[in-house]
Amino acid sequence: MKILMVGHYPPHTGGIANHLDNLVRELRKKHEVHVLTYGPITPREFEKEFVHQVKPPNLFGIRGISFTLLASKKIEELHRKHEFDLIHAHFIGTTSYAGILAKEKVKIPVIVTAHGSDLDFMSKLPLGKYYV
Repeated sequence: MKILMVGHYPPHTGGIANHLDNLVRELRKKHEVHVLTYGPITPREFEKEFVHQVKPPNLFGIRGISFTLLASKKIEELHRKHEFDLIHAHFIGTTSYAGILAKEKVKIPVIVTAHGSDLDFMSKLPLGKYYV
């Protein structure tokens, strides 16, 4: 199976990045797994061909929506090249929005994993409560 993971990934730190790192290592034993994350980052040497990034402008207020739009286009581009079987987005918000936007074009399933803090954060936003 060919899987595209979307989310925070090392060298980013935190629970989601650690979880995604462990999940990708295990899944790669039997599947082809690619990762799309926020840039700029320098992927570890052994995974350079499987870690992809988008570099949204680092401006407060537009970084998230910029990532969503740029990542959805990048997902389409990567899918044309690798023909993924599914997209697995980690975090309710920017990464899942990117996957859902791209789904309309690439026509493959999108799985979204909530990690806890995203549920709390999204539920407090004016429109976020409808998404959660």
